[in-house]
Amino acid sequence: MSAARSALAALAVWICLCCSPTARADIPYPFFVREVDVIDGKRLVAENEGFAPVSIMVRLTESRNVTASRPLPMAVVIPPRSTEVITTLTAASPQAPWGFRYIYHHFVGDFKAQPAGDWPYRIPVDPVQGTRISQGPGAPLTSHDKGYSRYAVDIPVPIGTPVLAARAGTVIDTRQGSDHGGMEPTYAGEANYVRVLHDDGTQALYWHLKQNGVLVRPGARVVEGQMLGLSGNTGYSSAPHLHFAVQVTRAIGDRFEAMSVPFVFRRAAAPGVVAPKAGLELWR
Repeated sequence: MSAARSALAALAVWICLCCSPTARADIPYPFFVREVDVIDGKRLVAENEGFAPVSIMVRLTESRNVTASRPLPMAVVIPPRSTEVITTLTAASPQAPWGFRYIYHHFVGDFKAQPAGDWPYRIPVDPVQGTRISQGPGAPLTSHDKGYSRYAVDIPVPIGTPVLAARAGTVIDTRQGSDHGGMEPTYAGEANYVRVLHDDGTQALYWHLKQNGVLVRPGARVVEGQMLGLSGNTGYSSAPHLHFAVQVTRAIGDRFEAMSVPFVFRRAAAPGVVAPKAGLELWR
């Protein structure tokens, strides 16, 4: 069979066998996977238009007479502002029909990144006398009971309090249009926030900001202490406060998840560097 006839035969199988990938984007982000026609095959190309690396898992759910230039399943990291070929799929035997279906899952962050030890984070607000962590490690948790929030802290502050970068990095995602907040579970996805990527691959989350209270844009480089926005009470929240967490991206089974990691705050009072916990006074 000639190459031309082989390509036509493969096309007939594509029509009945191949389907669009099932994408599960956990964080809204400008990341796409597209199929590009090549001679006798298809090339899967990842496009990362954002300012952070993206981890992606790709696997075949159905295949017939298929060979891949890079074996599947696979997990790779696509650098920010880049386009990369994931794999090229072609017929193993040009004389036989072929086709495939695939799914992919992606998540913002480099799943292979390793945090740079106990980095001393700046307290993300300028605390006044009496400011204490209301929820965090070391006390019964009411909402920080998932892997992505286990080491997070809540700092009660009035609405409109300046929120400051706890560490230098690059803003990779923001939201500021929500004016909804309360203790109903439906409010869980309504928080305004800023997410900052640090040089070691960790990410800081600044959550529950006020409507139109975000003062930075994705792609901006921020320094420690720079104002990121204004605190609020949006999202799943019982009272005005700032929710702060440090996270990494990790592979869990056939998907990626954000995982909260321990961190330390730097403050003026002795001993200087402290592990945050419920009840810790932040003023001195």
